[in-house]
Amino acid sequence: MLIKLRNEFYQVQCDAFVNQATDLLDIRPKFRRAIAPLCEKTCQLSHLAI
Repeated sequence: MLIKLRNEFYQVQCDAFVNQATDLLDIRPKFRRAIAPLCEKTCQLSHLAI
């Protein structure tokens, strides 16, 4: 899932972070779990250069 914070885009690689970001930013994606891999103990954001 891509999340835009200010002028930067981030690829969310963790379901737990997707859920938290969805709640904090009030985002309701239709298929947020369709591509997101399972989260292990560490969650990371990968900065995408667009």
